[in-house]
Amino acid sequence: MIRASSRGPMRSMTFTRILLWCVVLCTTVLPAVAAAQEPADLAAEVARLRQQVAELSKTPALKVGLVDIVRVFDELDEKIDMNAEISQVEDKRRTTLKDLYDGIKDLDEKLKVLNPESEEGRAALRELEDKKRQLRAKGKALDEHIYNKLYEFTRSAYRKINTEITGYAGEAGIDVVLRVRDPNIDTVDPKAPARSRYIELNRRIEYRSVLYSRSALDFTAAIITRLNKKYEARNAARPSPKTFDPKTPDPKTPE
Repeated sequence: MIRASSRGPMRSMTFTRILLWCVVLCTTVLPAVAAAQEPADLAAEVARLRQQVAELSKTPALKVGLVDIVRVFDELDEKIDMNAEISQVEDKRRTTLKDLYDGIKDLDEKLKVLNPESEEGRAALRELEDKKRQLRAKGKALDEHIYNKLYEFTRSAYRKINTEITGYAGEAGIDVVLRVRDPNIDTVDPKAPARSRYIELNRRIEYRSVLYSRSALDFTAAIITRLNKKYEARNAARPSPKTFDPKTPDPKTPE
C-alpha cells in the first residue's frame, strides 16, 4: 500500500517563495546596486578622461641619440698622436733593454772561461747579477711609464668625450644618449686562429646594446669632429710636448 506524502504542498510553497525572491532581486535590488557604483555624472567623467588624454598627447616625445664611443676613441687625433708617442717610447724601451741584455750575454760568455773562485770571476759574477737587477728594474720602470701615460690619456679623453656628448645633447634637445657599436660582424679577421675569431665574434655580439636604430639618431661623427677641432686649437696655442727619453734620469725610475 502506497501512502501519499504530506510534505508535497509545503515543498511547492517554499519553491514558489524562492522564485519570487529571485524575481525581486533581479528586477530591483541588483540594478539599484549597479547604479550606486556608477559615477554620479557619467558625462563629466568621460569629459575628464578625454582632457587627460589630450594633455598627454601634447607631451613631447622622448628624443634619443646614439654614440659609438669606441669609434670616437679610435678616430681622435689626440689618440693617434698618443699612439705615435707610445710607439717611440716602446722603440727606445726595446733599445735600452737590448743593451742591458747584450751586456748580460757578454758576461755569461766571459764567465764560461773564468774561474768562478778567482777574484776576476767573482767580480764578473757580481757584475752579472747587478746587470740582471738593472734589466728587471728598467723594464718595470718603462712599463710603468707607458701604462701611466695610457691611463692618464684614457681617463682624460673619456672625460672630454663625455663632456662633448653632454653638450651636444643639450644643444640638440636630446633626452637620452645610448651607446652603440658597429653592427658589422663580418669584419672579423679571417686569418686569425679559429678560437680568436670565435671569441671576437661573441664579443661583438655581446657588446651590442642597441640592435636597431635609424642612422639619423647617431651623432658619433659630430662628436669626433668637434673634439678634433678643439684638440687642433689647443695644439696651435701651445708648444709641442717633450718626448720621453728612457736614457734620461727619472727621479721615479729605480736605478
